Amino acid sequence: MGLAMTVLMLAPAEGACLRALEAIPAGAYPLKEELAAEPCGAAKPEVALRFEPASRFVRATRMIEQGDVVAAVPPAYLADVRPGQKVRLSAHIGSVAIEREVEAVQPGRTGGKLFVRGADGKAFAIAYPGDVK
Repeated sequence: MGLAMTVLMLAPAEGACLRALEAIPAGAYPLKEELAAEPCGAAKPEVALRFEPASRFVRATRMIEQGDVVAAVPPAYLADVRPGQKVRLSAHIGSVAIEREVEAVQPGRTGGKLFVRGADGKAFAIAYPGDVK
């Protein structure tokens, strides 16, 4: 038995574009906050974001400069946190609160599971509430 893999190239919705609010390096997972919806007008937008099935997010296929307009992708494919970002993890038990900073080891979205690494180097999963520091 063989394993078949499908690569998805996302076709932009007619007239849908995204403007980069910040520079996004090639290979990076763009964050929702780094892109803003914009009408394309008569221009045909360049496809600069590719869906990565393993992560279920898109990555930049090239350097996207601030102000560049690219073809839109579904918002669900944009990350809220990218690998390497610091995340504050909080646990509350009664009136006691424990907090620690951890680092994301994969892209993630608010409300989803996210693997993070603690100061001791061990990786573990958390429910990502969306409070990136």
